[in-house]
Amino acid sequence: MQDYFEPSTKDNQGAYANYAGHDATGQTLAYSLIGQDSWLWDYGDRDHIIDHIVEAESSGSMKYGISNPAEGYQCLGSESRLATALKDITSGLLSASASGSWFTAHPLTAYSAETLFTTDKAPSLIDSYFDNWHTHCPILHRPSFDMESVSPSLLAAMILMGAVYSQPHLAMAARTCLDAAEEYIFGHPDYTRLSDPVSRKKAGLVDMSPLQAAYTIAVLQQWDTHEESRRRIRLSRFPSIVRVARNLGLTGLRYSHSPVSDADCDDQDCRAAVRTEESIRLMNWIFLVDTSHAIFHQTLPLLKLDELTVSLPNSEDSLSCLSAQSRYWGKRIDSSYKIPSVADGITLLMGDAWELGRFGLLEHLDLFILISALHEIIFRAYRAHTLDRRYKTVIQRALSRWRYLWDMNIEGSSGLEKGFRGFYTQADEWWYLANLFLMDDCPVLKQASDDSSGRDCMDGVYNLIKQFSDLDIAG
Repeated sequence: MQDYFEPSTKDNQGAYANYAGHDATGQTLAYSLIGQDSWLWDYGDRDHIIDHIVEAESSGSMKYGISNPAEGYQCLGSESRLATALKDITSGLLSASASGSWFTAHPLTAYSAETLFTTDKAPSLIDSYFDNWHTHCPILHRPSFDMESVSPSLLAAMILMGAVYSQPHLAMAARTCLDAAEEYIFGHPDYTRLSDPVSRKKAGLVDMSPLQAAYTIAVLQQWDTHEESRRRIRLSRFPSIVRVARNLGLTGLRYSHSPVSDADCDDQDCRAAVRTEESIRLMNWIFLVDTSHAIFHQTLPLLKLDELTVSLPNSEDSLSCLSAQSRYWGKRIDSSYKIPSVADGITLLMGDAWELGRFGLLEHLDLFILISALHEIIFRAYRAHTLDRRYKTVIQRALSRWRYLWDMNIEGSSGLEKGFRGFYTQADEWWYLANLFLMDDCPVLKQASDDSSGRDCMDGVYNLIKQFSDLDIAG
């Protein structure tokens, strides 16, 4: 886990650009956790940054690996729709930048937005999003994704995420747009409507793209170098995301287990089923960010485990080959049964009886969700002053059970599913960290104050990992 805090290479162009095209194994959270230490750009020299972007744009250099920008996207007759959306995004960012007291100056945001949000760059940056970030956070269904019809706020967030994995000058341009993009996305009427109780309805009938956009920009801003933006996301924006998710009933969203015939699955049903799948995935990832705030920032979690009856996601491997017209959409399509939700899994892990057979065949993401939930239990118990020796024994037993599930389902399997190598495949690192937190007089937990706002930096966890980097913890 020390690699998450000390990536092997750094440059002043940005951690995301630095890893573009590289194998993420061994750098599992470098993108999200180390970015804050590597994006050290001198914003005092605005003209120098603009000159750097202009020079890179005029040179036409593509040596950093973005292929034909139109490859994979045929904009036949609908290019004007994309151009209109990109124009609206640029206008929205400029308006947000001009009206806000932002870290980046308005002229720099203006030039950067006009550099990124163009019809020639958008397709390749969307490809970059899927090729790089989607591997780590698969909340969208790529086969049914349509760049021409997606909401402007989600399109903006995806382009910015794709850009930070792209050429250094595009990563730099994206970095200067983040504050304005945050304001644009969270202030967009499509997002604010989702928090209205009147909008609460079946998740499959609601357009989740504004919430997907808010989640994506929040992740980018959470691990930005600017302390004010990190704190704002953690204490203001992310609670807003949780409120919207609750309002839409995502915490209890489940797959259907009823049979679906081809005749019964019309286009509207299929679109609703795609949204259900994406909503289930999004809710699980919202939970993971919530637990990361507790683990790395000692911030009190917003979500409670007993409310998380949302289904565990279908596997990415199973979904990657399905089209939007598949009859299996919206059902549990995994070939084997597995526990239905994180709440059910934690009940089994923490219970007196060890009912191994009820877990089914778990995958990397399922186990990552479960180990994150155990971290939440540890943190809440410490904050409530109930983490006594007896309760530690119960949690340690749950950790041993989790490790057995990991060894049985992952270490004993044939490997990663068809090359999907997201950082959650290193869930066993979270298991080691949980054991460190349970050690007597753990310095990280001792430093956790009663203030629910937590800590802005992650030095405590970083130092703990360095201190015990050579410790052998038996499963």
